[in-house]
Amino acid sequence: RQRRELKALPTLSELALLPPPLRTLAVPTKEDLVGQILQVLSVCYSKTRAWNHLLECADLALELHVCPLSSELRWEFLLRRGVALTHLAEARMKQGDPPSLGQLQAALDDLQEVLDDRPRDEAAQKAMATVRFLMEQVPACRDDDRPDSPVRGLARL
Repeated sequence: RQRRELKALPTLSELALLPPPLRTLAVPTKEDLVGQILQVLSVCYSKTRAWNHLLECADLALELHVCPLSSELRWEFLLRRGVALTHLAEARMKQGDPPSLGQLQAALDDLQEVLDDRPRDEAAQKAMATVRFLMEQVPACRDDDRPDSPVRGLARL
């Protein structure tokens, strides 16, 4: 039989050489959970092409600051909001209405912000090309195009 040798308790100098204890995982805050939920919702709305709902979801995350956003998550929401605005403008064109210039400009701003930080993002480049194409389809907004303009009839054309 082998005899077990009892070791003495480690000394203070030996304790200093031990690796640090494992940290416990941080409990996610309510804001972190809201951010994760909004991220999953935005993916679901994109897959189902529910662009109005996706727009609301991205606005909640970006404008109302309901959750802290990392830079990656912020870019994702900006990209998704830009794509949603593009699809909504495109849907208006398919119905025979001109696309909303405000929506296209907002999409352009969001996508440009993404491309400023991630210039090689293929999804943002593709969406930007679509926005530029749609903006070319919109007639130039002149002062005399407004319905409250004093110029009427053939003179307005």
